[in-house]
Amino acid sequence: MKEKTIGERYGLRATEEQKKGYSLEQWYAALTEKTEEELEPVDVMRMCRQNILPELAAKKAIEYLQNDPLNGELWPGEFLESVVRFPVHFIPRYRDELRTIVSNGRKELERTDLLMEEEKEEYADTLMKVEKMI
Repeated sequence: MKEKTIGERYGLRATEEQKKGYSLEQWYAALTEKTEEELEPVDVMRMCRQNILPELAAKKAIEYLQNDPLNGELWPGEFLESVVRFPVHFIPRYRDELRTIVSNGRKELERTDLLMEEEKEEYADTLMKVEKMI
């Protein structure tokens, strides 16, 4: 059986104007035609930024962070920063996963040489913010 698209599952539809509109509108139109499995990190980050289907965005962001705590679309750690903006009622649902992500993030921070010192400090601050939330 074919998996439902996000549009079908959540009752979202794109207009013809959106399909031909600005890039964000075109992205939204394409999003409604994807399945949850077809979502890419760029989709999830935009969903977080635009507050589109926040529960699905949170779920997928957690999945990406479990695979790579430094994950991000534009910069390392961007997904983790999106967690700080999650609605507070999402946190208990993902508490165990977030604890593991924070722990893995600290380990990754110690061994990575891909980040500049300022980026490391920002990431460490974000880890502390998430830790306080959980």
